[in-house]
Amino acid sequence: MDFAELIKKRSSVRKFNREKTITDSQIKQLLEMAILTPSEGNLQPWYFVVVRDGKVKSKLYEAALKQQPVKEAPVVIVTCLNKEKTFWKYGLRGTQLYAIQSTALATYQLWLAAVNEGLAGCWIGAFDEEQVSQILGLSKNLRPVVLLCLGYAGESPELTKRESIDKVTEYK
Repeated sequence: MDFAELIKKRSSVRKFNREKTITDSQIKQLLEMAILTPSEGNLQPWYFVVVRDGKVKSKLYEAALKQQPVKEAPVVIVTCLNKEKTFWKYGLRGTQLYAIQSTALATYQLWLAAVNEGLAGCWIGAFDEEQVSQILGLSKNLRPVVLLCLGYAGESPELTKRESIDKVTEYK
């Protein structure tokens, strides 16, 4: 599909078709698209944890304020930032801003790649970081940033209303 169609097709799907699964090769293809994302100083601070296990997803669901997509989705990809990759070059600004920007962008690029392949997703940003880190056994240098729930859509949500360009743009 063309880019404008892809952007318009992307929406937050909260119900997934549980009868259709995502293959490992599909996940690998999506991750290959994600790692092509630009990053500060090309440091590539992202790290991905692919979660399929129902017990782990149930624990993540609890850590994510009981947001249903975490339990519903066949796959949850937890995008983390690796603090060590940016701190040495950019200090605190690197770990507190640049790495977050890069990992968020990589997650969005992964999501768009998923939509392009006929999949659906839901971005979960509200969760207890410490709890997610413990559930996944993450090392201290990894910080979870996004839980991206992926699968085949079990619903077709309408596009949400957006502010007009005039309300959110200023020219100088």
